[in-house]
Amino acid sequence: MELFELQIREGPCLDSFRLNERIIAETPETMKLRWPRFGYRAVRSGYKSAYAFPMRLREEQVGSLNIFRSEEGSVSSEDLLAAQAFADMASITLLHQRFSFEAVVLNGQLTNALTSRAILEQAKGILVGRRGLNIEEAFTWMRHHARNNNVKLAVVAQEIIDGHLN
Repeated sequence: MELFELQIREGPCLDSFRLNERIIAETPETMKLRWPRFGYRAVRSGYKSAYAFPMRLREEQVGSLNIFRSEEGSVSSEDLLAAQAFADMASITLLHQRFSFEAVVLNGQLTNALTSRAILEQAKGILVGRRGLNIEEAFTWMRHHARNNNVKLAVVAQEIIDGHLN
């Protein structure tokens, strides 16, 4: 049902996401009136009521949680609270996973930057010793060589360190 909902761009989950609020359709008639294509398909599939709960943490909305029932009619306020609590926990889990992934990516980028910086400094030191340049002249030479040969500065630095470039 959720895939169909996405394909036709109609249904409780999408409304919940767009409006950032709980959506309730407790009868087959309500579903068909509110979402004609989705409602008819849901009823044919045996669902008689649908609910969607926003998945958010503070102001950040990450999705919506659908719940379909094979019975029509109201659910208790406790059930509604429990469903929203489940959506909230799922939101926290998704955001935690996203932040963890972003932290790993950032850590990799910082490690790469520090490694590149160390390689550049080492290569500048080698040029100072081999060519009698000062640090600024060594860096200018490396940058000029990288641009003229259309290679990255880190590649030039590694070639200097490896002894392939004097």
